[in-house]
Amino acid sequence: MFTGKGFLVFLLAAFTTSASAQSYQDSLLNVWNNTSLPDTSRIAAAHKLI
Repeated sequence: MFTGKGFLVFLLAAFTTSASAQSYQDSLLNVWNNTSLPDTSRIAAAHKLI
């Protein structure tokens, strides 16, 4: 199925994608929790989280 190098590249790509998705969700969550922002910005962030 995968060669040694192919499998390593696959794992690296999967890990990188997962880490960047988590960072994006954390950023949206920070916007949602920031009560100094307007409600419309916070609702937009919540909408993207869902």
